[in-house]
Amino acid sequence: MISDAYAAGFIDGEGSIGITRSLRPRYAVTKEQYAVRIAVGNTYKPILDMLVECYGGQVVEKRSHNPWSRKPMYHWLLTGSKAIECLRKLYPHLVEKRERAWLALEFACQITKGSPGKALPREEQALREGFWLATQASMGNMDWAA
Repeated sequence: MISDAYAAGFIDGEGSIGITRSLRPRYAVTKEQYAVRIAVGNTYKPILDMLVECYGGQVVEKRSHNPWSRKPMYHWLLTGSKAIECLRKLYPHLVEKRERAWLALEFACQITKGSPGKALPREEQALREGFWLATQASMGNMDWAA
């Protein structure tokens, strides 16, 4: 078992916090979907397994295409309501990723749940897109705007 403070420090140093955006065809309607996501990459799998034990999610192995890489890379991924629950626990301990965690938690508080098979109202879509853009800006990912 790891402490919330240790997990927050590990995510601050090795991870990312944000809002993901993807296009999903559902019920004959293609719409953008947004979700809170925490991801941590590391070559030491046991610590990522501890994150799964404490907060949920999954660990996936990503093989490097670099022929000089000797160790496999692992990624802990946590999305949706589990990621929000995790951020609520870790927020007091975050330093580097605190702003992104705040944006993700604020996103979770302000969005309304959509209905299956129906497109979101424009105002709701704009709200979600605004939060996604804010997380991109906080990570320095401005290339997408060009």
